[in-house]
Amino acid sequence: MVGRLPSIRDRCVRSLLRCRHSRQAAEQPKCPVMLHFGEQDAHIPIDSVEAFKRVHPSLPVHIYAADHGFNCDQRGSYDAAAARLALERTIEFLHRHEG
Repeated sequence: MVGRLPSIRDRCVRSLLRCRHSRQAAEQPKCPVMLHFGEQDAHIPIDSVEAFKRVHPSLPVHIYAADHGFNCDQRGSYDAAAARLALERTIEFLHRHEG
């Protein structure tokens, strides 16, 4: 269990991003954004993640050697090491953008 997370009044934490249209992928975020993906995820092809990274080179996009739902300890695809690293990165990101 994680302790209290920083205030995130106007921020959004998402565990999944699926851009179905290139227009959506090209939109500029209006708040800090960090993305986490599993490279073995059949629901979000890695080539679409790489394309997103090319459109948004300044955004932190993390790819883990994991499957879809790697952060959910109730799933068979749970990956404790990837989940721990994603959590550490997310908490640091939230602290950095708090304010």
